[in-house]
Amino acid sequence: MRGWIAYPAALLIALCCRSDAAGWVSTALLHEFAGGADDGRYALGNLAISGSTVYGMTVQGGDYNRGTVFSLRVDTRAFSLLHEFFGGISDGAQPYGSLTRLGSTLYGTTYGGGNFNYGTVFSMGTGGGGFTLVHEFLGGLGDGAAPTGNLTPGGSTLYGMSTTGGLYNAGTIFSVGTNGSNHTILHHFAGGTSDGGTPRGSLLLSGSTLYGMTSEGGANGGGTIFAVATNGGGYRLLHEFAGGTDDGAEPIYGALAINGSNLYGMTSSGGDYSAGTIFSIATDGSDFTLLHEFTGGADDGALPQGGLLLDATTSTFYGLTERGGDDDLGTFFSIEMDGSNFTLLHDFAGGADDGAYPAGDLLLRNGRVYGMTRAGGDYDRGTVFTAPTPEPTTLTLLLVAALVAICHARLRRR
Repeated sequence: MRGWIAYPAALLIALCCRSDAAGWVSTALLHEFAGGADDGRYALGNLAISGSTVYGMTVQGGDYNRGTVFSLRVDTRAFSLLHEFFGGISDGAQPYGSLTRLGSTLYGTTYGGGNFNYGTVFSMGTGGGGFTLVHEFLGGLGDGAAPTGNLTPGGSTLYGMSTTGGLYNAGTIFSVGTNGSNHTILHHFAGGTSDGGTPRGSLLLSGSTLYGMTSEGGANGGGTIFAVATNGGGYRLLHEFAGGTDDGAEPIYGALAINGSNLYGMTSSGGDYSAGTIFSIATDGSDFTLLHEFTGGADDGALPQGGLLLDATTSTFYGLTERGGDDDLGTFFSIEMDGSNFTLLHDFAGGADDGAYPAGDLLLRNGRVYGMTRAGGDYDRGTVFTAPTPEPTTLTLLLVAALVAICHARLRRR
């Protein structure tokens, strides 16, 4: 019996140990964007949640095709457009960022619109009422322009970044009160070899320090990681991305994650295969380490355009890549904080039954992740999806059960 049981046992060991097993989880589509006057289109950012309702934005769609704010019940899949941007002097247009929820109020930014068409900060109720422009960017030397990413709250103050504007037209870090007061430029990015430039992601607040990344600038032109105090003091570069085989480059749309004294993030390029990286770095700028170098192709993701989600209960990160996987339409993956056990959990397939080209960060709630894709679904205009987070113990038990069933079947045949 030992001989004929050896194969199933070896199979069990292989399945439990492999780290590239794509497709362990399936996604469920909660909404398929249709575009046009009655729906959004082209979702790039992250979702915010309150109870069983998630909130998000699309860059296009709505009556004026300048983007939307929506709500979606994850239990009933009831979808509502809360706001349709129309631009001009009294509204924003084209939100390339994400929503931040504080109580019953949502805050966000738009890339365009406002008095000067350089973008806005807005607020609105979770029910869709009370839409207000909190700040309208002026551009030029004294203000930022074209904000992306999400707003990071600190008490009654919101922190964010603009991609352009400021003294050097390379972007800014700003703060503004939730009521629109005390708008302050905390840093004017200079770009070039001495500073970062063109930030497209979001800020992380830890204590009284903000951490973030820029997609350009630095000594090697591949972007930077920086830290700055919430009052604008103590600005310093923690890392200047070099690209190539030993470093990442061009972090896009993501934010840093923190655990203890270490920061974690992703870049959209760099690494051995120029397909992006996952990295860690100490908050003082030391110990920069590449945890994973994406290879693309059927067995790995490529070109991540977002950040990492930490499940603190399991010390596991979850993330998305825009490309890679069996159909090169993006992936959902997990990885341990030390870089071990990288696993492809889902290869996006597009079409009517799946999303394609995911971007932004994931949201974790009650053992499930939620995210968005910018294509796929019935209309190929993007989706909101959910997927379970895998439980290794459950997977092992299922495999053991399968092995036992095989053994019993063979015993009966004897």
